[in-house]
Amino acid sequence: MKTEECPVCGREMEDQRHVGVECFYDVNEAVPSAKKGTIFQEVDGKSVYWGVTQRYRKGTRDKWIAKDLPNKNGIKQTSMKTKQVPIKPIRLLEKSIYTVACCKACRADFLAMMGRWARGELVTDEGEGEVLVRELGTNKRISREEWEARRVAKSPDVQQPQISESVPK
Repeated sequence: MKTEECPVCGREMEDQRHVGVECFYDVNEAVPSAKKGTIFQEVDGKSVYWGVTQRYRKGTRDKWIAKDLPNKNGIKQTSMKTKQVPIKPIRLLEKSIYTVACCKACRADFLAMMGRWARGELVTDEGEGEVLVRELGTNKRISREEWEARRVAKSPDVQQPQISESVPK
């Protein structure tokens, strides 16, 4: 059996799993390795939705039909064929989904974290700093020192202004 390395924990895994989050916010800010995809949800034609919707007219589609039939030796074999079936007109809403490949243990950790979050165990406050920043889609307060350190780390070649403690007369 082929094994590969889990991209999250680095352990060897025999079969890969995926965890996903449907989110309007760009999850890649927090998880650069997340793959963005699109899912579609059927919606009614009367309501207003945030996002892109697409109307599809009525028509036909292939429907797969499977039958288990015994062969000449009496062993069951599956026979597949398609049949054209009518479909009604529908309206689909496009939604973004972000997925991360992982092993079973990392998927279990993700689900446990979601459980703690849903119970309110991971809620954080804004903090008490004087500088308000946007981080991972929410507001957070940090100290002036942390703000300066982040600015320097982001652009080390930027000249830092000299701050004077004296007040002009």
